[in-house]
Amino acid sequence: MANPFLEELQNGTIDVKVVNDKARRILRIIFLTAMNRSRPFGSFASSQHADLSGKIAEQGIVLLKNEKKYTPIGNE
Repeated sequence: MANPFLEELQNGTIDVKVVNDKARRILRIIFLTAMNRSRPFGSFASSQHADLSGKIAEQGIVLLKNEKKYTPIGNE
């Protein structure tokens, strides 16, 4: 994907402003997530993460009534 993009950039099909915007966005994410030394160090796969993901899942559950029998579950 890099070579076709570079060719379009060199041909003038893609404006340099697009590249600058993409680079700015990437660098902003890198700074906010990895390079910001004032950001507290986190942990992965902790019990706190499991608890929070459970709460998020509970809040995101949508119950289907299946009144028009779209799914085979509960069609007794």
